[in-house]
Amino acid sequence: SSWKNKRHPPPPDFDERRIIRQSTPSSSVNPNTNNSKDPIINRNANNKNQQQHNEIKSRFRSAQQFIKRGQWSKATSLLKSILDIDPYDAHSHLALARLESRRERGGAAAANQKNNILASSCPLPKVITTTREGASSAFFANHNAKVNRQRSAAAANAADAKPEVLSLARVAFQDGTKYCPNSVHLWQAWALHEQTVVGNITFARELYEKAQSLDSRNSYVSHAYGLMERKLGNEEHARQLWTNAIQHNPTAALITSLGSLEVTCGNFDEARNLYKSTVEALKSDRERTEVYIAMAWLEECHFGDLDSAVKCIEKALLVSPGSSRAAVALARLEGRRVGKSRSDRHGNNIVGLDGNEDHGDDDGTMRDRTIGASRKRAKIRGKTQKTNMDEEAYVVRKLLSEACHRSSVMNR
Repeated sequence: SSWKNKRHPPPPDFDERRIIRQSTPSSSVNPNTNNSKDPIINRNANNKNQQQHNEIKSRFRSAQQFIKRGQWSKATSLLKSILDIDPYDAHSHLALARLESRRERGGAAAANQKNNILASSCPLPKVITTTREGASSAFFANHNAKVNRQRSAAAANAADAKPEVLSLARVAFQDGTKYCPNSVHLWQAWALHEQTVVGNITFARELYEKAQSLDSRNSYVSHAYGLMERKLGNEEHARQLWTNAIQHNPTAALITSLGSLEVTCGNFDEARNLYKSTVEALKSDRERTEVYIAMAWLEECHFGDLDSAVKCIEKALLVSPGSSRAAVALARLEGRRVGKSRSDRHGNNIVGLDGNEDHGDDDGTMRDRTIGASRKRAKIRGKTQKTNMDEEAYVVRKLLSEACHRSSVMNR
């Protein structure tokens, strides 16, 4: 045409521009992403994407509010409407799948039993551990065909059953991982669903392995995977998962879980060394406070060192002065320490009664004096216990009042 040799831009209704906008994207590319070099096209596309993003964000917030209120049906409708706009939105896929999982977890026992039977009646698609680049092509080559066969077989086996017995959570997870195959959180949530709701441990383990193949340093995946393995009695595998994750991305959940595992196995020194060597590597004050409290419990219960336990709690309060959990732990610990010292002091006095006791010459006199000494010891012991309780309660009340005052000052 004549405008091609001029310096003016082409008309806005040129067919080539429409072809660029309507070009079919590949299976691994989000069609909402614009890669054109034309500034006019980029400006229009950016405005459209911004409006769409704002609409999705508004609907997602409304769905979260409905979930908090228990209005799950309205939340499900909103999340599905978001996926109609953008099927590649991983947050909406995850929220919808988790909501369906909660619905199935909270159902009746008979419905769950039927659901498990139907879910296991068809072979599940095998999870293949691949690299990030080959995840989509290797795992989803025949994904739609397998899902359709599974739904058809389940519907044929349950012709007289209610539609709810079909695993809507599993369908939601399959759809989510189809459009967002690199979402580690979707794979982890699916694994947790298979583990806790369906009870398919073998498939849950494969899903955890899939999530780890995408991000081997993800602390949330390693922690959940390790908890499942420890519950199944595979303590060595759980220790390996948590140890590797702590080396790359330490968190309080990983450290305290590994420390609890070492304590259960009787490795108290290993647990103490773990806490001391990793607590300073944590970036969050809240997480360091949690580890300090775990250290205090270990020092008191397994090493009997109340002074070291108090120092650990004091360090936690230095890190987080407004931590109510640390303040309560310190108050109770101080109360127990005061009660223990008071009991030990009175215990020495009670033992002295036996050492100074004169048993007499005959059996009757000795028996009478023994009974009298026993009654005297019981009376002193009762007074000691009451005194210990009073002093312990006083210390606890005093420290709690100081903690409340400190917290109110920080809030102001």
